[in-house]
Amino acid sequence: MFKLPKNKLLVTVLSLSIILNFYLYFNYVKTFKDVETNVLETYILPNFLRRYRDAGFKNTFVPTKSPFGGQGMEYTKITTSYLSNAYLQKFGSPHPAIDIVPTKKYYKESIAYRLSRGYTVVLATHNGTVNYLYDENGANYIIVTNPTNTLRTMYVHLKAAYVTTGQSVVAGQPIGIMGSTGRSTGPHVHYAVQTKEDGRNWKYQNPTLYIQQLGPTLPLR
Repeated sequence: MFKLPKNKLLVTVLSLSIILNFYLYFNYVKTFKDVETNVLETYILPNFLRRYRDAGFKNTFVPTKSPFGGQGMEYTKITTSYLSNAYLQKFGSPHPAIDIVPTKKYYKESIAYRLSRGYTVVLATHNGTVNYLYDENGANYIIVTNPTNTLRTMYVHLKAAYVTTGQSVVAGQPIGIMGSTGRSTGPHVHYAVQTKEDGRNWKYQNPTLYIQQLGPTLPLR
């Protein structure tokens, strides 16, 4: 039987060991990246939230309330405003949305929060069809497009979703849980509104105007 000299045998074993470790490492990194990027889970809607619909919402193709519910801004605190100059200076890009968190009144009064046993429930703000996605930074988000394909809303940084792509939802229906996925400095909802008034291109609008009902750009339906 052919035998390698001890020094050559040692070199061969070490080489194979290095190759194997590199193989395992790169496969681990790939798997880890996949898990970190695609972390949005579709949760089964808990029994205590099934058939729940926030009583303050009505069927509409245009949002009139916050994703947290409540009248006007009573349940909603804006942490970064629409087209914030401070955000532009800090990150070098515009902020065509509002970043929102619940107020103390939300935690005291919200039925959805109480039923969810401590989770900040995100509600659809209008009737429509769902897409849920994740971006290159791992931010989980839901898009709801209204039935006429003239307006859509985005709910970004979610911890989890209660709805799936293609599902129809109504205003006030639970669609997810507030989180901090992707490029986020803490739990909040990045809430955006877009309209397609020219029938071609989506244009960002100021979501605060819809929540405060100060002049939505489309008729309520």
